[in-house]
Amino acid sequence: MYEMADCDVFWRSPLIILSNTFHHYPMNSSISSIFADFFKDEILRGKAEKLMDKLQEGSICLPLTVQEYQKLLDSPFVGVGNVKKPFIVEKGNLYLQRYYEYETQIIGRIKALVEQKNEAFANALLQKMDLVKQLFVSDASEVDWQLVAAVSAVINNFSIISGGPGTGKTTTVSKIIVLLNSINPELKVALAAPTGKAAMRMKESIANSVANMAIDLSLKEKLSAIVPLTIHRLLGYVKDSPYFRHNATNPLDYDLLIIDEASMIDVPQMAKLLDATRDSSKLILLGDKNQLASVEAGSVFSDLCETVQIANTFSSDFIHFFNKIVSVFNTQLNQTQQTNEKHFLNTSIVELQRSRRFDATKGIGLFSKYVIEGNSEQLQHWQGGKVAEQEGVDICNGLPQVKDEIKEYRHYILEPDIKKALSLTQKLRLLCATKEGEFGLYQCNKYAEMVLKEAGVLQPKPGFYENQLIMVSANDYTLNLFNGDVGIVRRDANTQTLYAYFEDANAENGLKFVPTIYLKNFETAFAMTIHKSQGSEFDTVIVVLPQRENLVLTRELLYTAVTRAKKKVKLIANKTVLNHTVKGQVQRSSGITKRIVEWL
Repeated sequence: MYEMADCDVFWRSPLIILSNTFHHYPMNSSISSIFADFFKDEILRGKAEKLMDKLQEGSICLPLTVQEYQKLLDSPFVGVGNVKKPFIVEKGNLYLQRYYEYETQIIGRIKALVEQKNEAFANALLQKMDLVKQLFVSDASEVDWQLVAAVSAVINNFSIISGGPGTGKTTTVSKIIVLLNSINPELKVALAAPTGKAAMRMKESIANSVANMAIDLSLKEKLSAIVPLTIHRLLGYVKDSPYFRHNATNPLDYDLLIIDEASMIDVPQMAKLLDATRDSSKLILLGDKNQLASVEAGSVFSDLCETVQIANTFSSDFIHFFNKIVSVFNTQLNQTQQTNEKHFLNTSIVELQRSRRFDATKGIGLFSKYVIEGNSEQLQHWQGGKVAEQEGVDICNGLPQVKDEIKEYRHYILEPDIKKALSLTQKLRLLCATKEGEFGLYQCNKYAEMVLKEAGVLQPKPGFYENQLIMVSANDYTLNLFNGDVGIVRRDANTQTLYAYFEDANAENGLKFVPTIYLKNFETAFAMTIHKSQGSEFDTVIVVLPQRENLVLTRELLYTAVTRAKKKVKLIANKTVLNHTVKGQVQRSSGITKRIVEWL
């Protein structure tokens, strides 16, 4: 156990101390218990173990009672605020010092961006009324939340646009880019997302949006020339280092940064992204607050959205300005949209509410609504396709019932054009809640291979094989491949060498190819985990839940899976597991919401 004299050593090198201690403990000892055993104080030891457990579950702090809070302050290892102690207590929560610093940095950087209000942008927007009317259709029946989001993003340096699938997040940012470019023709824009696939999909969505706009060809060409990046590439990966080339002393040289699938960003990555953003830049975060949080610790996007108690309420100043913009052609905001909240995000968060893809009264739209609301009673009566409002979502008992759907993979296998074949892989995917077990990722991939082999279109074998669908499972900066990139394996007719082909928006022919012998981290991807599916969309998804209750099953997990589908969902689940899943919720502890709301 460690005493006060060891406090500074522990704060500087906790991992070294832990690594030198592992051999003293039984093999079945948990990291949390080993970590906690460093501390002599019984109260701190107990809380340290619980805190480590919470971190491994995705939380970044441990809530404390008033009595626990007071007792912990007596420990030399515990400090308040920005001090160099292993543990920090703040607003009733216990943190590891590193995570407290990340959280504080996130809040401080967002506040700095918000405080950079530039009256020039507001005045310039008032001079662009003709363009605003051209971009946003006149509607006297309801508030155009896309327009509200656009106005917020133009006049604020930090903004959040949240919304489910098909609500028009990328359509909105396309219009924001057009507006800001009209104000500053030299506008430098960055498009990024946690995964390469999500970044590429955002670029494609924006390109499709601007293609239908009556804007200058030169601007369309400018937007099409933007290279979508992963956040790691945007920040500048440094090999064998947790740091990036871009930071507070070497900030990103962009006027506008648009980050999609922001719910996937963990606390350390968000802190580093904000640290590398200039105060004068505009940062827009896009995402769906109801989706799964990041794989690593934190739920930053959801925490930020939760700072607004009632969605789409704003300060009186913002409402007054917005109503000046729309006074002659669109529905104004009224007093019911006014908030008395005084925190610095009260004009920066907009939720898009109307889906252009799903009808909220039937099919995927209705099913996903029941899921995120936790309405297990309605879902228990769901008999997909039996009545009109249930069309598009079918609940099945097992994999044999989806054989016909799995056979649809044959279309990409039989397509000789590799670029077209890659596009066809987006028609279908099996999405699994777990990796192990009869209904886990590995068995589902084997089942899909078996079905396709029986259909005579695939000859699976260990390692790589012709027409295999694969996913990169770890970033490889040498090959410029990233975790989540999906490709297909094809044999070169001349050399008989197997190559893995990936979409690459930056390549002249839209393709990147790598000899399979160079791929170290990959997995077969006829089935993928629901977590890995974030940022992707498929015509049909087959969602596979285990046949027994499991702690990983939550409504957010099922909502994320179901909303990856554009047209059809096949859900393999029994009623007991479905009920358990919908009742479960992701519970992550964080101080972000409270600290922002109570900021003085």
